[in-house]
Amino acid sequence: MTQTPILEPVSPERARRILAIRADLLPQEVIDTRRARKVRRAVIAALAGLVLVLAGWYGLAIYQTADARAGLAGAEDQVQVLQHKQADYASLVNIQAESGSIKAQLGTLLANDLPWSTVVSQVLAAAPGGVTVSDVTAHLTAGATTTGAPVVTLPNTTGKTIIGAITVTGHAPNKAAAAAYVDAMAKVNGLGNPYVTSAMPPGGEVDFTVRLDVTNAILGGRFTTTDKKAGTN
Repeated sequence: MTQTPILEPVSPERARRILAIRADLLPQEVIDTRRARKVRRAVIAALAGLVLVLAGWYGLAIYQTADARAGLAGAEDQVQVLQHKQADYASLVNIQAESGSIKAQLGTLLANDLPWSTVVSQVLAAAPGGVTVSDVTAHLTAGATTTGAPVVTLPNTTGKTIIGAITVTGHAPNKAAAAAYVDAMAKVNGLGNPYVTSAMPPGGEVDFTVRLDVTNAILGGRFTTTDKKAGTN
């Protein structure tokens, strides 16, 4: 018959005197092995993450390269299509170039052309109501010969080069209408320095003759550019 020993209860004061002692009895080799395994796992995980990142970057680069090549191929196809269309209009482009060259040559050739019809039509259009024009004569200064009475030469107030003269003969109901017509003709492009050579009789209706200088501002045909006309002095 076995008797169970009876343990006496430990008093609190005695329990506080008992120290909790812990000791790691594992060999140092086992601890080092476990530590090496943890480090190895961390290194392998980091390498695996780096490999995944590099693989993703490589895949993205391949995708972007393929997309760029596809865009380049599409652009090259569009260029070829446009080149074929340009070839269809090559004759039109050549005609436009030839037309521009011909227009430039005509502008140079007619740069000093004097459109008398334009001058005369503007002179006639400037006549106010009641004024009639019976005769218009004109001549260029170069090569012109003077016969009879000497021609009166007035100071040039136009600021342009005088290349000729125009003489207008007409009839006005009074001196005021004749003077208004003279002022209107002086405003015509290419004309200036008006001079009334005769106005008779002294009162009532007037038969007048007006001489105006023709300047180089009127030179140039319809193919002459505005810049060339404006630059003529």
